[in-house]
Amino acid sequence: MATSTQTLLTAVATDANFRDFCQAVETAFAACGLVRTADTGQTDLNSILKPTATWTVNTKRMWRFNDADQATTPVFLLVQFGVGNPNTMPYFTLTWGTATDGNCNLVGTVCGLFSNLIRSYNSSNSACLWSGNGGRLSMALWNCGGNSYEVIGALERSSAGGCLSWFAGYGMTGFYRQTTWLPYTGGLGSVLSQYSGFYVPGSLATGIVGNTVYTWGYRAYNPVESPGAGSDILLYFNNDLL
Repeated sequence: MATSTQTLLTAVATDANFRDFCQAVETAFAACGLVRTADTGQTDLNSILKPTATWTVNTKRMWRFNDADQATTPVFLLVQFGVGNPNTMPYFTLTWGTATDGNCNLVGTVCGLFSNLIRSYNSSNSACLWSGNGGRLSMALWNCGGNSYEVIGALERSSAGGCLSWFAGYGMTGFYRQTTWLPYTGGLGSVLSQYSGFYVPGSLATGIVGNTVYTWGYRAYNPVESPGAGSDILLYFNNDLL
């Protein structure tokens, strides 16, 4: 499992800060085995300017899985960067789907949207952990001390015929935990659970690393241990973030 550690800014006061934030996220994607597509309509991160309005994204970048299954069951990730409130708070969104139109738009079956924000009290820049293998992307972003992180999540293939995701973080309405299912063929992408906790039906959680996971505060826990028993996000990721 490939890993990456990138220090992400918690404040983007200038255009240069904003570009640094965007490029650090994409450096992690590439290090974890994902590949950016040749779609037209993608924003040039070397010249992008920071949005001035709050809750605004102004970029579109398309990435994809890069494993043996991508040729027959493709998964694409639309990444958009922007600012929250205040407009110096950086964030990005992830949406995933089974195809693109070649112009940086997802088509086919589409699922998400995961909005990744940080809390303003975490004022210092901190190392963020990422891992992946071309068919999986995991992240633990903005360390809060010890093994606690403000944003945690993963997107991973399941042998049940689709892609599972689970993310916990802060959005416009506060702390949330979201689990989604993206089938490769037929049907629609669906939200399996939101706000109340992670939930992955056993019929879908086949061949994945995490299986069902639970959250406690900012941490994610392995299902075989009780919340508060000392397990943490690194255990949940089977230590592949180390």
